[in-house]
Amino acid sequence: MEIIKLLYICHPVSDGPVEMFSSHLGWRVGVCDTLPANLYRAVGESPDLLVMDLESLGADQAEKVLSLVKEKSSNSTAAFFGLLASYPGGKQRWEFLRMGFNDVFIKPLSIEELELKARVLLQQRSLIEEVAWARGQLDNRSDLLEKFKNDLVKTRRALVKEKTLAHNALKQINIMTGERERLKAETLELGEGLRKNTLGIAHILGSMIDARNEANKGHARRVARIAMFVGERLGLTTIEKRALNQAALLHEAGLLFLPGSVSAKMEHELTEYERDLFDQAPATGAGFLNQCPGLKKAAEIISHLHENVDGSGTPHGLRRRYIPLTARILAGADLLDDLVNGFAGAPVNGSAAIPGPGVKRPSLNAVPGMLARYSGTRLDPRVVNLLEYHVVACMDGQSTRIQEMGFHQLKPGMTMGAGVYAKTGTKLFSAGAVLSEESINMLMRYNRQYPLVETVFIKVK
Repeated sequence: MEIIKLLYICHPVSDGPVEMFSSHLGWRVGVCDTLPANLYRAVGESPDLLVMDLESLGADQAEKVLSLVKEKSSNSTAAFFGLLASYPGGKQRWEFLRMGFNDVFIKPLSIEELELKARVLLQQRSLIEEVAWARGQLDNRSDLLEKFKNDLVKTRRALVKEKTLAHNALKQINIMTGERERLKAETLELGEGLRKNTLGIAHILGSMIDARNEANKGHARRVARIAMFVGERLGLTTIEKRALNQAALLHEAGLLFLPGSVSAKMEHELTEYERDLFDQAPATGAGFLNQCPGLKKAAEIISHLHENVDGSGTPHGLRRRYIPLTARILAGADLLDDLVNGFAGAPVNGSAAIPGPGVKRPSLNAVPGMLARYSGTRLDPRVVNLLEYHVVACMDGQSTRIQEMGFHQLKPGMTMGAGVYAKTGTKLFSAGAVLSEESINMLMRYNRQYPLVETVFIKVK
């Protein structure tokens, strides 16, 4: 049961109200006079109900006390009642309501009436406060909702702006994409035009070289076929093979810059100075071809044509792996065609002029042995091995074919189709050599200690 705290103010102080409420449960009654000390102490207990004896206090005193109580009390829902001896008139009743009294009672005080009015009034006050609190919450929510609404409007405006920017950006992207596609198409067209121009220039130069080289006509095309054969087996990329093919077709471009009187001389008629001109011809031709963007890679290969794997070549004296593999292949293909057609002169690192009188083409059986002289000095042993393979597989008109085999597949009685070389250039087996059990074991031991190529070429009848 809820306890109602009642403060009874009168003057002089009387214990009558305490005795009156002592037999009723649910009440806690305090009595005080108008002295400030007593009143402050009583109000500090936050009474729910205040009854003031108006007859003993008087209207002026009652108004002062009521103002003081309202100021000091922490219970904002407290109810204030006045106590009179008789019913007040309308004007007097209005005056009490103006002061802040909720109602007046007529003596003698009825506890039941007081309790009924007090509870109704307190509930009313509580409901008013709840409504005020709810209204405050509603106002806060309304303010918050209004703030969210404003933020939403701002966000919507920002989104519209961003959408406009995104739309404009998308239009720009579409324009840029179209421009990129146009530029891409133009680039492809220019690239195709450059490729065709390069092919045209290469064809013109090749024709000029071929026309200049009457004694060895078709040399460039034969060198290109040999170089492609070797390049395929050494795993060159498509770009490397394309550059190697161009270099093979144009490797004699430098001869176009030689005086006609020099290029027409027999090899034995050349002076030392004229031999130097032949030696410098690849570098001269490479410098000329380097002016064409589509022939730069080919020019790089040609510039190293006279480099020897032992470091004795020109123009830079490069050794082994420092010479591009494509240049090593081109040097081997060029030398092989010169050997086959009787154009390989005495200088190991130079293309000879027209051979002297009485020079005949060697037999194909002698070519592998001639190539062996250049292995490890002028040529890369791996290239020499594949050149010998090319001689037997592609140049030999007999019913001989070549088969690649691993070392573990070798058997006594097999005939070598191409020579086997150590990495240093030392020939271990010559083309045409017949294998024995002892030679196979020697080859296996050597391979374990100094790994060779993975396969060898065997003649199959």
